[in-house]
Amino acid sequence: DTRHFHDMEGDLTALFDHLDDALDGWLVKSDNYQALLTLLPKYQGRVDCVHIDPPYNTDTTGFLYANTYQHASWLTMMENRVSISLGMLSREGSFLCHIDENEQERLHLLFEQSSIPNAGTIVWDKRNPMNAGRGIATQHEYIIWRSK
Repeated sequence: DTRHFHDMEGDLTALFDHLDDALDGWLVKSDNYQALLTLLPKYQGRVDCVHIDPPYNTDTTGFLYANTYQHASWLTMMENRVSISLGMLSREGSFLCHIDENEQERLHLLFEQSSIPNAGTIVWDKRNPMNAGRGIATQHEYIIWRSK
């Protein structure tokens, strides 16, 4: 980790002829859109599985990131990231995306516009405390699964 040795970073990385080949992974600290654009040239058509857990677009999550988009803005954000990610998939690749009931239908329609076939949707009851785990579940989690 060269972040602690700024004055030596160039010297350290120069010791490797092919640094990317010597590493078994990348750490990209960035907005996910910018990170995906950075990774796409190297990994286009080479990734077997993309698994994402995006913002669910609900103000009740307690997360500190933007999570209350208008539906169209949220879909645009997702479409940008999904389309780049799909470009990374290998010929046998799968794409899995977590979501809750707030945007599940819209996200499903977004994937219907893509060329990757539907492999199914995994659904489970979150047993949310809102109904103390009794009766009919009012909240669910979904994983939309697409696979070539």
